[in-house]
Amino acid sequence: MAACKNTVRLTGRGGKSLYQVDQQVKFLHLQAEVESLWQQLQVLKQQRQASQEAKVPASTVTVAEE
Repeated sequence: MAACKNTVRLTGRGGKSLYQVDQQVKFLHLQAEVESLWQQLQVLKQQRQASQEAKVPASTVTVAEE
């Protein structure tokens, strides 16, 4: 008797595809890791920008007068 592989049917733009469950789980973990790394990158960019803005000398900052 042949072993049955668990599969999940996903619908995408190109139609239907079959993915083994373990492959889908690996993909979802990688997707979550990418999202986490993206968020960390955004935080680091914001911190760097704030740090650079704090280092700008007051003489170079222009203030609009009313």
